[in-house]
Amino acid sequence: MKNIYSPVPKVLIFTGNFGSGKSEIAVNYTLFLNEKNSNTTIIDLDIIKPYFRCREATELLRRKGVRVVIPEGERRYADLPILVPEIKGLIQSPSGYTILDVGGEDTGARVLSYFQEAFQVLDQYELFLVVNRNRPFTGDLDGVLKMLGMIEKASGLKVTHLISNNHLLEETDLDTVVSGYELTKAASEKTGIPIFLVGVPDHLMEKAQEKIPDTPLLSIQRILLPPHLMHKKARWLV
Repeated sequence: MKNIYSPVPKVLIFTGNFGSGKSEIAVNYTLFLNEKNSNTTIIDLDIIKPYFRCREATELLRRKGVRVVIPEGERRYADLPILVPEIKGLIQSPSGYTILDVGGEDTGARVLSYFQEAFQVLDQYELFLVVNRNRPFTGDLDGVLKMLGMIEKASGLKVTHLISNNHLLEETDLDTVVSGYELTKAASEKTGIPIFLVGVPDHLMEKAQEKIPDTPLLSIQRILLPPHLMHKKARWLV
């Protein structure tokens, strides 16, 4: 089983369809990666959707020692396509791990095409497609393959790994997790693109390890919560 906390590429990109939970995965993964490696940066490249972006967890991430690159000041929560000038340099010359949280579907992934010159300088990168079979357009194998093709075309990059993140918010159970993994596994077998990890709610980790023994699992804490669910935030996150 691969060590998901020491990937060889230093630039790690999270993409997926709207509502796939890619920002939640990106933030959780960044926090765990930062525990094992110093000098970790996360860049909010979601210029499409104003809610549930990784910038909502800025204070937590910075408190844990993660560098967060977002528009500052009055532009921080603006629903505008704002790109911070330093992003290009962080992509082409990462000093540590650089995580990019990209907007949903091909519309959001198109922002990556703006940095083609920076990506051409890189020896390698990881482009993750986060799959949630409970979202529109990725409920079956054909939908996942179509989403993959759309993101590759829009970004000008190739998907290197798949991530299974099947959930139903508070109603997620073990069957939900396993069902999502099975679809992602089918997509992996069809395309030859390996699965990087499976996102699993923290309270289901032990049971999920029994059902999915050969694939890395990432324990997910709910961080990007709407106001009416803020009381459910894990104690260590506040």
